[in-house]
Amino acid sequence: MRKNGMISGEMEGRTKKVTIIKIRRGINGYRYSACDENGFFIRNMKKLSDARNYWEKEIRWGYVRLIRELDQQPDMSRNEATLMALHSLLSAYCRGS
Repeated sequence: MRKNGMISGEMEGRTKKVTIIKIRRGINGYRYSACDENGFFIRNMKKLSDARNYWEKEIRWGYVRLIRELDQQPDMSRNEATLMALHSLLSAYCRGS
């Protein structure tokens, strides 16, 4: 698709990478959760418009694209692994002091 003489996705000879943000069912009392392309949790939101407001400039510039997947929940495995690693580091630090 051409706009202003350029193929969409190109800017002055460079291609821009579009980041996909998936909007899924919320956790911890929130209605919606923003997730990355792989479904890993980014942040919670009360309204769908909160996502559009948060990434407003990036959406307008074409760097971010929102996709609704309201029938799925975020994948929390990465967060749980990070919490376990932090817990083990902190407990090792407390034992070492």
